[in-house]
Amino acid sequence: MKKIILAITLMISSLTFAQEETDWTYLGDTNDGESIYLKLEQDNSYSKKAWVKFVKPITSKKNKQGKLIKVGGGYTIGLWTVDCDDKVYSINSRLTYNSKGTVISQGESFYDPERENIIPDTVGEFIFKNICTQ
Repeated sequence: MKKIILAITLMISSLTFAQEETDWTYLGDTNDGESIYLKLEQDNSYSKKAWVKFVKPITSKKNKQGKLIKVGGGYTIGLWTVDCDDKVYSINSRLTYNSKGTVISQGESFYDPERENIIPDTVGEFIFKNICTQ
């Protein structure tokens, strides 16, 4: 009986986790190896809002003693507002997590976030195009 309850609990947990992950669309990797994910939040006639997540890769590196250690991991998530007609964007809020899931930095612009022009041939343009075509 305990095994059946454990199996059911594991199935429900995995289904819940899988559902949460499907909300994010994988876009690709940066030249630095960061994976980029997108989750559309709001779409109206003049702008779109989307969460953008950059996941840092975990790599191995030798420390001063010559021992191989794992570095990296963690991710940054930000709420982007884009104006697809004017080709500008702003980042309304941003959180950065370390590999253990602890917030290490944050920033928010509630009233008047600075709108930036989309610079051609950048990761920003790549994200912008993906948001505007959703």
